[in-house]
Amino acid sequence: MKIPEYTKRFNEKLFKLDAVEVLEQLKELSQGKDLALLCYEKPGDFCHRRLVAEWLERKTGIEVPEFSQVKKEETNQPNLL
Repeated sequence: MKIPEYTKRFNEKLFKLDAVEVLEQLKELSQGKDLALLCYEKPGDFCHRRLVAEWLERKTGIEVPEFSQVKKEETNQPNLL
């Protein structure tokens, strides 16, 4: 299946879901820990994770940044090298 058709079908399935309910279920499953949407594709390649992230943002206002866009916090932890 080509990407435009896949995207259309995947989005049709997403838009049948209640985003707030999905988030509540994920929060329950995570037991208060942080959540992450992950995939195996290289940055810039098509992936359905991005479709889910965009859906969540449109429906809930929650931004799901790409991993490479997340700033790593500086720590004062010494390293071994």
